[in-house]
Amino acid sequence: MSETDMTQERKFGIGAIATIGVLFGLLLFSIVVAMLGWTSAGDVRMSLDGWIALALGTFFSLLVGIGLMGLVFYSSRTGHDEAVVVHVQNTTEARDQEV
Repeated sequence: MSETDMTQERKFGIGAIATIGVLFGLLLFSIVVAMLGWTSAGDVRMSLDGWIALALGTFFSLLVGIGLMGLVFYSSRTGHDEAVVVHVQNTTEARDQEV
């Protein structure tokens, strides 16, 4: 396959462009909502207990996420995610082996 053939295969269709547009719109919307939520709080101060809860929640969320991703990679590399292969014997072969 030539280089020009490969570039022609990588063109996005209208569905891909629409999906990317919708995702960027959702990203922009979430940024605007986050900024409005952040600025609407005003001069609210967080107590020491709040900072400790925030730090512990962040730490344990990252710990669980990293641990689960580690298990996914470990499982994939050791072959636990491979498809199960079932060997079915022919009934005449099975009877011949029993006798």
